[in-house]
Amino acid sequence: MKATPRGFLTAEQADDLISGIKNDKHRLLVLLMLDCGLTVSQCIGLKSSSFDLKDRNLHVDAARKGKKSIVRCIPISSRLHSELARYGESREGFSFNYGNAFIFPSNNPRGHICRSAVNKILKKKYSLPAIPRLHPFILRHTYAKNQLSTGTQVQKLRELLGHAHRRSASAYTVPYVGEAGQEMDLTEETTEHVARSGNKSAEQPPYVTIGRKDIIDQLNDLIQRKVNVVIIGAIGVGKSHLLQEFEESVKSSASIKVLKLEDTNSLKSALAQMLIFILKTDQQGVYQFLFPGYEYSDAVIRLSRESIAYIAKEIIKLTERKFYTLIIDNVDQIGPYSVRILELFKDHFTIVTTARAIPVNRSSFLWNFEIIRLQPLCRASAMKLIDNLSVGLVPDDLTLYKNHVYEQTNGNPRAIAEIIERYRKEGFISKEVIRRIRHTGALPEYDCTFIVLLFLACVACLRYLNHEVQNASFRVLGGIALVFLFITRYFFKFSRKKNV
Repeated sequence: MKATPRGFLTAEQADDLISGIKNDKHRLLVLLMLDCGLTVSQCIGLKSSSFDLKDRNLHVDAARKGKKSIVRCIPISSRLHSELARYGESREGFSFNYGNAFIFPSNNPRGHICRSAVNKILKKKYSLPAIPRLHPFILRHTYAKNQLSTGTQVQKLRELLGHAHRRSASAYTVPYVGEAGQEMDLTEETTEHVARSGNKSAEQPPYVTIGRKDIIDQLNDLIQRKVNVVIIGAIGVGKSHLLQEFEESVKSSASIKVLKLEDTNSLKSALAQMLIFILKTDQQGVYQFLFPGYEYSDAVIRLSRESIAYIAKEIIKLTERKFYTLIIDNVDQIGPYSVRILELFKDHFTIVTTARAIPVNRSSFLWNFEIIRLQPLCRASAMKLIDNLSVGLVPDDLTLYKNHVYEQTNGNPRAIAEIIERYRKEGFISKEVIRRIRHTGALPEYDCTFIVLLFLACVACLRYLNHEVQNASFRVLGGIALVFLFITRYFFKFSRKKNV
């Protein structure tokens, strides 16, 4: 039997599963999840008063922490109705018409069976050949797919499943392979969503603009006023993406002409390419005069025989002051010669560049630059980004998932994208999986050197306090601390982080 993608059961697999369960209690548990879309917690907490067998409805309390309780009404299928009737008749003194007894009682303090018992039953006793580890959420997901395939709208499905957000229910609208092996699109109203999030390889919503509108507006305003700009920020905050967004936005602008310096490490080649580009686009006559019959690559090779200073001065000669905006992707590893060239360019072009940090002895070209410091996203923007990148994911606990992603990434956009991509590799995002997956690259580091030195200095003072209180132990402790103060500088260099 062929396994369905993303952990959904076909009608044949569902029938095989139910027919293979001989225990009445276990069969009822499976049917409640398969035909009503209940979670394990909702199943084990059901009472006889939750059922209205006359009208064939199940009333489930969808209470959430700190929020108002919402009771949702779920229709009961014919096979579940029959199973409930048999289950009620087989239990002495139990009735769905009166009383408030638990459907799945137990001797534990809560009065009903626990979640771990249900998970163990499904995974160990009733796994299918196509799905060796049957997870409760497979049954819930199957219910959602079946509802959509019969024409249920996403808004109605959200109410049936008890989701707080439409996006959570929309995750089930992703196309899947049907029993005939054909790809099925389950709802017409979700075409836009499917186009956006069909599978792992689908293009995710661009996250560069989330929480960055003010920065983008500031950058555009500075460039319009011909002010040089350097965007400084830690790894992963989106400096290069912001630069790419700016470059794309000015392509259609008639007032801004863009040049790009590709690589400051291979400066001569980059400058030669830039000069040839200027000649071919704006100085075609000069290009034909200097390089008659030359192809672009041949012209670059010939020009590379000249000195870097000569090429830079020719670029300045051939261009009008402040006519071009020069984009430099990164100046982190800028060399001394590149600094001298940029000192020539900074008053002739409007320069936009990025950096994590620039050594003080190589920052002279930045004297007339406006510095934009790019920080990690605030919590609200980070949550919006998590929502956008998590389309198609259905975590067991959405609130726990979002909080965990934010806490692990500290609002770093790249780290958020990476940890969410890691979650996509999991079959089911249970609470245990949410807590297990971590991302350490974006967590802040704290330098405790000063605190340690201050503590040792205070203890060393006890050596001199000994003269006042006449306590020999103070003299010993202070002496030990003083020795550590002398040798600690040699140990601190080994404590610096070298690898992740």
